[in-house]
Amino acid sequence: SMQTSPSAFAVDDFGPEDLRIIIRHDNIAIAGGPVRGTLYGVYTFLEDYLGVRFLTADHTHVPRLDRGHVVGPVDRFYRPPLDFRWVSYEANYARPDFCAQLRLNAARGPTMPVNDLSGQGLGPFGGRTPMYRTEHSFNRQLPPRQYADEHPDYYCLFRGHRLATVKPGEGGFDFKQGSYPYGMQPCLSHSDVERIITERALETLASNPKRLNVSVSQNDGGAHCQCDRCLPIDKAEGTKAGMVLTVVNRIADVVARAHPDRLVSTLAYSDTAPPPNTLRPRDNVQIMWCSISTCFIHAFDDPTCKENVWHISQLRRWAEITNHLFVWNYYISDEHKGYQRPLPNLTLADHNIRFQVALGARGMFMQATSSSHGNEWEDLRNYVLSNLLWDPSRSGDQLIKEFLRLHYGPAAAPIERWIYRLHARVAASGKHCRCLGGTYADYGLDATDIDAGVAAVEEAMRLAGNDPTLRRRVGKMAVTAYRATLEPIWYLKAVSYTHLTLPTSDLV
Repeated sequence: SMQTSPSAFAVDDFGPEDLRIIIRHDNIAIAGGPVRGTLYGVYTFLEDYLGVRFLTADHTHVPRLDRGHVVGPVDRFYRPPLDFRWVSYEANYARPDFCAQLRLNAARGPTMPVNDLSGQGLGPFGGRTPMYRTEHSFNRQLPPRQYADEHPDYYCLFRGHRLATVKPGEGGFDFKQGSYPYGMQPCLSHSDVERIITERALETLASNPKRLNVSVSQNDGGAHCQCDRCLPIDKAEGTKAGMVLTVVNRIADVVARAHPDRLVSTLAYSDTAPPPNTLRPRDNVQIMWCSISTCFIHAFDDPTCKENVWHISQLRRWAEITNHLFVWNYYISDEHKGYQRPLPNLTLADHNIRFQVALGARGMFMQATSSSHGNEWEDLRNYVLSNLLWDPSRSGDQLIKEFLRLHYGPAAAPIERWIYRLHARVAASGKHCRCLGGTYADYGLDATDIDAGVAAVEEAMRLAGNDPTLRRRVGKMAVTAYRATLEPIWYLKAVSYTHLTLPTSDLV
């Protein structure tokens, strides 16, 4: 207590995740802001002063300490630089206790559906941040099944067609099964459209009084309206974000009057990633910039990479014009190319995260492959990315090697050699490849790298000996190497998908 402990301190001014650890005079005091600060402080103490490591949901490394192990004196205050932290692996969705140990703060309840982020049932694990991920929202706020037949003018005029009136196979457009083309955006200059989306946004905030933000954001896909009211604004602003931000700002003005302490969130994604020439987000608008078009072979700020120079110039400009910058980063292969296939984009993660935080990013979502079956280097990636979101100053290289050593034990060395071989080969290739990955040849790998993976797995299994736990862990990782062997027969073919021709993959 404050009266009896020489290490006591007040937490009245602490933020929800601020923590302080004091060790002195044979006392240990750990406390933080409500409701996660103290819990995070305990996990930080266990890691940084006792050597505990939360590696996977079913593997916590607890070292044996000498009887003479001394901790302190310590007086440490920590405030995480990122207010929103999430890595979208299935283990984090399914085990909120584990993602609390990783200090990921956007968990959902353990029995809640994936699309329900209410946070129910998370009380013992510190709850979740009231900040929500920015998502594609227009299809929910203006559902075509509800409005399109009667009001096709609510939706985009695109390449001379009002898309809500186009049927599959007509006008050169084709799309997935369903009533309307993929990527069909609203006509945002339509007054009814703005009114309906505004009402839905206000309803979301009113029904979730603890929620800090609401998404008002484009659908996935590039069919932005080209009518004579929308197109001139996009042309004048030099980006498809022109009309989107115009309406987002107007909705934000309404939200500011009804909910002055809450934010309207929108994606800077694909066609809307370039910032506008003259428009500025309102003070209560949150921008989530998406790195989907960046090159993963080079660092974000590498001046020798023309792709990243161009795309990161957009991020730099958004950072200049908004005080609420969040980022959406990608650590997956494109699904059609196989989520299990190795994607060597992990060794730059620490540098890239630090770069974005230095620009002013306050939240970060790492898109990964959510699967209960395990995917490419899944456990390793989750450990590295989660730790970097909590403390971007950490060394990604040290985190990678620490995980491999502790999780695979005597079987770690060949796995480590293969992982670093792939990263070194990609870095030396002189190629550029967007973050979702291409073919192996696209980023400088060939059959020798595949053979090296199989050899690494076989050696790791030998080194694991008869230890069933190690053999199970190596076997899970082996899926990545075995998927690589299928590369020669995993081919791309063009299929008709929406109004565009996009690649997909079949295993034959």
